[in-house]
Amino acid sequence: HLLSEYPDADGIYGNVRFIDSSGHISRVWVSYQANRWSFLYGWMPPHPMLIIRKELFELYGVFDEHFKIAADYDLIIRFFFKHKRILKFSKINFVDMEAGGVSNSSWLQILKANVEVLQAWSKYYFPLVPIWVFICKPLSKLRQLL
Repeated sequence: HLLSEYPDADGIYGNVRFIDSSGHISRVWVSYQANRWSFLYGWMPPHPMLIIRKELFELYGVFDEHFKIAADYDLIIRFFFKHKRILKFSKINFVDMEAGGVSNSSWLQILKANVEVLQAWSKYYFPLVPIWVFICKPLSKLRQLL
């Protein structure tokens, strides 16, 4: 059990590899041990590879279904930014997955996802919504392609 290796962590995340239709790695989401303030600059742990202790759901709730695309984003900033719970990074590549998903399926969906990201921030921190996340978050993905 991975959480037993990190007893002080409320969540653990690792790297994610994206596999194309021919079975080759097309992109790697290489993460690092970030701090709480990294969220303000668009950083997000790889949610497909995020293990969260059950207690956090019991304390702070589950996904907010109001968000059609960014419910995971809302949940993560609620747990690990608003409530200051501890996230730890593990260098293990936990997940191999196909690229895609609703939030990346078109420019319109990318725009909608980023609007929901700002709405999630405004739920907790209005009027201090970090508008620059709208730019920083998509730009942070460029590093994954290199």
